[in-house]
Amino acid sequence: MGNFIVSNSTELLCLPVENLLYVKADGNYSLFVTKDKVEHLFCIQLGKVEQEMNKQLGANGNKLIRIGKSLIINRDYIYLIDVAKQKLVLSDCSGVSYTLEASREALKSLKDYIESTIK
Repeated sequence: MGNFIVSNSTELLCLPVENLLYVKADGNYSLFVTKDKVEHLFCIQLGKVEQEMNKQLGANGNKLIRIGKSLIINRDYIYLIDVAKQKLVLSDCSGVSYTLEASREALKSLKDYIESTIK
């Protein structure tokens, strides 16, 4: 699928997209989390991350989905969407699992989107 590269004045982060689980907003920072549990906090707003992903990855970026205001997830790792409990579990099914919170609206939209792609 390729690499996603993001840089600022002092750092450059190069991530294979297939290893990226999610990106979570933290103010003006974004936390990148990989399937091997590596976390990297990078000084860039999530909206800019999304723009860069679209620019760099084009059609290959369809695996990465923006969820609400604070998350970008890799759809290949969606394991469970629980709208009622506002819970999203991402897993590679080999022991790595992350439970994230998101709004009911965001999770409902994600659930509907995933269901529409399998029909």
